[in-house]
Amino acid sequence: PGGTVSRVFDSPKEREAAYRFIENERVEPSALVQACARGAAQRSTDRAFVYVPVDGACVRVVDRDLVKGFGPIGDHRTRARGLNVMSAIVVDPLGKVPLGLCAQVWWNRPRKPTGVKNHQRDKRPLEKRESHHWLTALRSVTELFRSETPSTRPWFQLDRGGDYRQVLKEATDRRLLLTVRATYNRRLDTSQPRYLFDTLAQRAVLGTYEVNVPARGGAPARIALLSVRAATVALRLNSPKGRTERVISIGAVYVREQRPPKGQKRIEWKLLTTYPVHSFEDALVIVDGYTSRWTIEEFHRAWKSGACDVEQSQLRAPATLQRWAIMLAAVALRIERLKKLSRESPELPATTELTATEIDAAYLLRRPNKPLAVGEVPTLGEATRWIADLGGYTGKSSGGPPGTVVLQRGMLRVLAAAEALDADRQRRATSEPQKRLVKKK
Repeated sequence: PGGTVSRVFDSPKEREAAYRFIENERVEPSALVQACARGAAQRSTDRAFVYVPVDGACVRVVDRDLVKGFGPIGDHRTRARGLNVMSAIVVDPLGKVPLGLCAQVWWNRPRKPTGVKNHQRDKRPLEKRESHHWLTALRSVTELFRSETPSTRPWFQLDRGGDYRQVLKEATDRRLLLTVRATYNRRLDTSQPRYLFDTLAQRAVLGTYEVNVPARGGAPARIALLSVRAATVALRLNSPKGRTERVISIGAVYVREQRPPKGQKRIEWKLLTTYPVHSFEDALVIVDGYTSRWTIEEFHRAWKSGACDVEQSQLRAPATLQRWAIMLAAVALRIERLKKLSRESPELPATTELTATEIDAAYLLRRPNKPLAVGEVPTLGEATRWIADLGGYTGKSSGGPPGTVVLQRGMLRVLAAAEALDADRQRRATSEPQKRLVKKK
């Protein structure tokens, strides 16, 4: 993990090789993504379905003189430069543990033409709009699972940005599993004017359940009581001009917090889903799946700033940054997987996620009070704690279990020590035959 090539590779020849690789025009960024995607799909083979959160982000770079070829990102008033990316990751339904990167769509936003207003840009063909990248990601993941593991279905989880009529049509036509948080109060296909949000609010409560809300932004932790309503609705999908292009039948779930503490924001979700919703239990399955969407938010933080610092890169070309960022995406997801799996299944053997050399390096650096017997394999929870301690984790005073930053710091030390151990073992392996040969002579 590291934002710049020089931080990751301290050897001049390794650094030069890394620059040659990521600057090589024959190395297609899409091929790097496909390598990650095949691995993620293959790790999903023993599951009936997996969650696939999809979300967009931007990678900001320093380009004050506007000479690197990067386009505008975010709000035009900030004048920030960089690349935009739509990512999809695979998440295990058990424990919400990430299994890997399964799609990335990159684009360089062109400068907005002078004198063109925002509402006029909607007249562009679908293929030229940024919203089309949602469809590209969905199609890429669907094809991936059909070719690599057809017995496993991806269940897409999208935030408000994915509430787009073309996405809903795609999911309906191709019979995709999809849940998206509703943005628009669309009209229903009824004789009298009725709208989605009002219809959901008028439904009877199917049931309630409690959820632990962690402390955030100065607000204390709390236990929230949530009510659940659901319906199957005939939804009108209108064009930008207001004409109804299509009517689809889709499930809708409404989750609302009852009696939130004064001064704290109420939890409230309106979800559209292609998963059949006939009961309170069905609704809970849908809501539980949508909570996996936070995994991609955690991935973005680890990738962009928390662990891999991809936005600190000083690379001077969009394609070069893509190659570097894609590899760092795999690194970020490995750290997130180690963090999550050590919390959900700490009893697993450490060899589930770490090589034998990495375990040896962590053990030798940490020197735990309880020594290991010959041949004993520590648990994943124990090994992760050693790595976190090496990264500055102080236990209870840190405010929770080991997080992304301390694991990143610890892994840097462990990887360096593991490399030294490997080199020493190779040296010993090559020197032993020479010693025996000398004695024989």
